[in-house]
Amino acid sequence: MVDTAKNLLAMPPIEFWLVLQLLLDLLLVGLGFYFIRSRHANLRSTPSQQAAGQLMGLLEPLLVEADKTARAFDAQLQEKNRLIQQISERLDSRIISLNLLLNRAEACGIGTPAKTPHVYDQQKEIITLDRAGLDAETISNRLSLPRGEVDLVLDLHHKLLKVRQDPSDGRGPTPADFGKTRHDASDPQPTP
Repeated sequence: MVDTAKNLLAMPPIEFWLVLQLLLDLLLVGLGFYFIRSRHANLRSTPSQQAAGQLMGLLEPLLVEADKTARAFDAQLQEKNRLIQQISERLDSRIISLNLLLNRAEACGIGTPAKTPHVYDQQKEIITLDRAGLDAETISNRLSLPRGEVDLVLDLHHKLLKVRQDPSDGRGPTPADFGKTRHDASDPQPTP
């Protein structure tokens, strides 16, 4: 809708079209006078008089049709100008509304992003809260992080702990180990 409004606004102003229409009307009126004048000058000859009469007969409907077309074109231009003004007013009111909402959000502190902690700091905070016995949902709410992100950090941390506790075979975790998501709160948890 905005692109259509911009395209309509990119058209020449209505004054241009009115001046163009006026020039076309003057040209047609001048041609009419020219043919009438030439007809009166050639009244002496009958064949030329008949040709001029035929030409005037052909030109008169064309002039009437051109006048009707010009009036219809003028009405369409005025309607498009009115629609462009309405669209412009609507867009202006929406822009003003959005600016007011942004100002309100900034005043409430919603629009100003707080300094986000580094990813490693967030991960340490998640692990610390997990050690304190909080579940993933509570950690997600407290840190305002997506639940999936909290689950991912906790799963990776628990798998790392499992690998560190059982380094005897040297293979690392098996695919079956990756299916387990949580550990018991009584498991020892060394720092990463």
